[in-house]
Amino acid sequence: MGLENYVDSDEASGLMGMCIDAIVPVLKKELKVVNNEYNTDGCVNVALFFEAVVIPAEMGTYEEGLAEVAQETITLIQEKLDTQFENPDDWSSKDNYDEHKDAYERMIEALIKWLEGD
Repeated sequence: MGLENYVDSDEASGLMGMCIDAIVPVLKKELKVVNNEYNTDGCVNVALFFEAVVIPAEMGTYEEGLAEVAQETITLIQEKLDTQFENPDDWSSKDNYDEHKDAYERMIEALIKWLEGD
């Protein structure tokens, strides 16, 4: 038995489970945050958290609460893509439109890959 990942240790795995149990309610609360044009909505903040913390830490999708949060995040970001990107002229610039659209698509792709275990 090696110690390549937290799942290689019962105690480390238990600790990770407790940490995940603690952060899931925070992430669920953040998903409800809706901000104005100058601040990111909660679903974007949660997606960025997944990209920075959950995915690199190889937290498994078997953590049911995290998987639920990831799925809800995908749904909310997809709704943003479906509604906020209909007309590029509504944005301050084409670059701003493209950067945000690309970022949202990247976030969805990363979450889907994580959910699929890739």
